[in-house]
This record gives sequence, structure tokens and C-alpha cells, in this order.
Amino acid sequence: EMISADLHDDLGASLSSIHLNASMVQKTLHNDIVNADSALKNVVRDLKLVIENMGDIIWAINPDKKAHKSISGQLKDFYFDLMDGYGIQCDYHIDQTLESQITNINARKHLLLIAKEAINNILKHANANRIDVFLKEQDNMVLLEIQDNGIGMQDPEKTFSGNGLLNMKYRAEKIDGKFNIKSEVGVGTTITCLVPLTNISYPHAMAG
Repeated sequence: EMISADLHDDLGASLSSIHLNASMVQKTLHNDIVNADSALKNVVRDLKLVIENMGDIIWAINPDKKAHKSISGQLKDFYFDLMDGYGIQCDYHIDQTLESQITNINARKHLLLIAKEAINNILKHANANRIDVFLKEQDNMVLLEIQDNGIGMQDPEKTFSGNGLLNMKYRAEKIDGKFNIKSEVGVGTTITCLVPLTNISYPHAMAG
């Protein structure tokens, strides 16, 4: 059911947009170059999104522990070139023993996508030159924390309302987690997600 919902929500809308924009290109290519070019750019954008979302879904449901990367490994691979291009130093402070226990499909997927949403917002809006990603245990909870040293915000709830804040809160709630954002102008922003340890693994995985 979860996979079906992901395919419908994450990919269905993008594929519908691609179809509409491709139809627009077909109709306007010879008569309206400006609109055709704009539609083609949208097609490229949506195709990139589909590829990325499909990769995240496949990664999350991969049962082969030896074949798939950790959450931090997935982030490092995805953002390596982007960080370099933005001139940002990104350091990962990861409890690898804890990370290896995150085997529940929902926990893997939502923690990854919360981190990606947060990092994407930093790249777009923070004007930061440093990001720190933490994954550790705290009071029988998994703490995912992402800090930047960017420009910060006076009202992060309002500023982030259109930049994925509700999305990140929703994903945290889906795994019984608590989401929080703190920001100070001129200092930076910290995003935290706390998830119960009992929600990150399947029972047999914990036993193993």
C-alpha cells in the first residue's frame, strides 16, 4: 500500500505534468517557439524529479543490505557534486551502528526525504558555506539534525511554509516523530527530527 501511494503521489503528478507539457510542445513547436521552449524545460525538470523519486523509492524498499547504501551514503552520493558547485563544506556526524538499524522501509524513506528537503532548502535559500548532518541516539530516540551557518530567518515557520516545512513535518509524523526548526538571523538554521527507536527497525532486524 505504501509503495502504491508513493508511486501515485510522488510520480503520478510528475508524469501527468510531463504528458501535458509534451502535448504543449507538440502543438506549439512550429508556431510558438517561446511557449514550446518553456514547456520543454518543464519536461526536463519533471523527468529529473521522476528519476530522483523513483531512485528514492527503490532505495527504500531494497531488501538486500549489502546492495543498498545507508541514509548518509545516499545523501553523500546525491549531493557530492552539488555541494562542490555551491562551495559548501558538508560534514556528516553519523552513528553508524545506529544507522545500520534503520531497516524499516517507512523510517528509511521519510528520514532520507526529510534530510533531502532540508538540504535542498539550504542550497536554495540559506547562503551558507557549511552544513552539518547529525544522526545519533538521544533518550531512546533517533535524532536527525541538520545545521547550516547561513543567513537565518526571523520567522522560520512563515518563511518555510512554502519551502517544504509542512512536508517535513508530515513525514516526521508518519513515523511518529517530532519535527522542529530553529533559526537566528545571521547565525543559521537548525532542523531536528526525533523518532522513537522502536520505529526504525523491524522486530527481526533488531533481534539480529
